[in-house]
Amino acid sequence: MSEWRRFERGSRTGADDQFWAVRLRGRERELRYGYIDGLQPTEEHREYPRASAARSAINQAIRSRLRRGWVEVEELDPARRESLSRAEPLERAIARDPSQLDHWAVYSDFLQGVEPLLGQRLAMGLALAGAESDAKREMLQMGIAQLEEHRARELLGATLAGALGEYRFENVIELDRQFGMIIGARIHDRGGDIVKYDALVRALLELPLARVLVDFHVYSHVDTIVHLRATQHLLAQRRPTIRRLTLGTSHRDRMTYELPMLPIQALLDQLPALERLELHTSLVGAATHAGLRELKLGGGEYGDRPCKLVDFRLPSLETLHLLGPYRIDWPKVLLPRARALIARVGRASL
Repeated sequence: MSEWRRFERGSRTGADDQFWAVRLRGRERELRYGYIDGLQPTEEHREYPRASAARSAINQAIRSRLRRGWVEVEELDPARRESLSRAEPLERAIARDPSQLDHWAVYSDFLQGVEPLLGQRLAMGLALAGAESDAKREMLQMGIAQLEEHRARELLGATLAGALGEYRFENVIELDRQFGMIIGARIHDRGGDIVKYDALVRALLELPLARVLVDFHVYSHVDTIVHLRATQHLLAQRRPTIRRLTLGTSHRDRMTYELPMLPIQALLDQLPALERLELHTSLVGAATHAGLRELKLGGGEYGDRPCKLVDFRLPSLETLHLLGPYRIDWPKVLLPRARALIARVGRASL
């Protein structure tokens, strides 16, 4: 093991998140650990009499942390991230029309040059879609099954592969795949370890297999802290392919969260292709976006808290849904624009 393995343990707010990373170099064990937001991590080096002894000590330390709730995470190497970023225009084109085979074929060729395993998986998916005989389809299906079984950690990452393999997570994560790539994801918080849900959201958003993610939905039935952490991960970098986003909750007692904890405008700025947005929140603040076509706002499934908009510029909006007994709290200065917006949209639930 010459590459770093990184583990994290989060807090509810994210302020005290910790990391612990380890790697083996010959007979030497190298450690880095500290707070994720800390300026300088602590580093330790220890040399063992034999490489096998160092490996055994590392494995024992990893097992200990996993038992105590630490979660293994993957981080893209900066050079690898830079290589993948060159395909962003092509990924945006695929997101606009995932059924366009020509774009997928070009993307497969690109990936085989920078991420051979991903390129191979996509090429096999495209070949399966175009197979003309039952024998060819059966052969490709067997090959794909073997590839995903034996190299699941490389394709899905340790966090996501581990979660998908756990019985209790079978109703937590739902993935939509096109030719093997992840284009849609729904994560349902059904209680349990919030830190693990947070790790799942982060792992999914960082996964190269999900770079053409079009639909992303996080539903919390227990605690809106899951939404807040999901928003932080979405804000970490530009997401040019996401077209539909939901941060929803059905928990009556904890169904609202307000600015500045949820910076809606900053989120919209990171999602240039967004067309549909559903947020269960009572305070929204500014909402300015050139391409947003459908907006649904409300204080949770029960809608018993009013939404508040302090400013909005949504020239492409066609559908507006507002939940709650007070519907929406419009500042007086915005009332003329609000009436014009309501008159313009094709469908409105007000």
